[in-house]
Amino acid sequence: VTVANLVDLSVTTDKPEYAASETVRITTTLRNAHNRLVDGSLVLEILDANGILVEEIHRGDVSIAANDTLTVPDTWNVGSILPAGY
Repeated sequence: VTVANLVDLSVTTDKPEYAASETVRITTTLRNAHNRLVDGSLVLEILDANGILVEEIHRGDVSIAANDTLTVPDTWNVGSILPAGY
């Protein structure tokens, strides 16, 4: 997660653990507490416990109005990856 103090960022999932082939529902919430529009890029990646990229989930430009919140929903299928901390 990289944010240059422009927005508050949170990423949540619908469950704490998943079995093989389950779909993870991911919600990224960006809050702009400033009095000006914030434009930027949102990149959401799944990394393994060693910081190695497993998959890129989302890449795109975002605009958050002054004093507003932007919610970005995504999904990711666990597939057959080995159980571990991600």
